Formats: sequence, structure tokens, C-alpha cells
Amino acid sequence: MRLVERRRYPRYPCSVPVRVWLTETRSLSGRAVDVGLHGMCLVRSRLTPGQMVRLGEAYRVDVTPDPRAEVRCVATIRHQRGNVIGLETREELPVERLSGRRRPALT
Repeated sequence: MRLVERRRYPRYPCSVPVRVWLTETRSLSGRAVDVGLHGMCLVRSRLTPGQMVRLGEAYRVDVTPDPRAEVRCVATIRHQRGNVIGLETREELPVERLSGRRRPALT
């Protein structure tokens, strides 16, 4: 059986720290392993406490490609399987900074 790609924009490999804010004082951390114009795949740190995110809920997300260039956005949880979490962002993400690739041309 062949899987159908449902994403609107391509994803590119990356490895950047991410923090998802569950409340004003509690968060989970991990690394984005791929990024696209409106989404990313996050692998949750094993050191993060067990509280998980909820599908369909929106959270504040901080992505830190380097200490002086934090990217803040709001993301909705679209998929979750074990420690892997799929996020869809409202804002466009800086794909070039996060993945090192040029932004794809929009058609």
C-alpha cells in the first residue's frame, strides 16, 4: 500500500532544540528532526517528565537554532506516537535558518 503525502509544503532534515510550553511554568523539550514552512517533527527528550501534549491543542513553541536566534511561534499538535510529535504552525517558519536549505519556491 502506498502512502499519500498530505503535507502542503516539503520537509527538510534539521536538528534544533525545541521547547513546547504546556503552561506558563511547565514545558517539554526535544529536538526538531525535520522542518517545513508550516510544521515540524519533534522528538521529545527522554529527560522530559511524562506529561504529554494533547492532539488538536495549540501551544507556544520556542525553537533555538542558535542562542541568539530564537524563533517563537504557536503550533497545533497534529500527530503523536511515543516520543515523536508532529506540529503544525500558524506562522511561516524560517526553513533556511532551521535546516540550512533554501526556501522552496511557492507555486
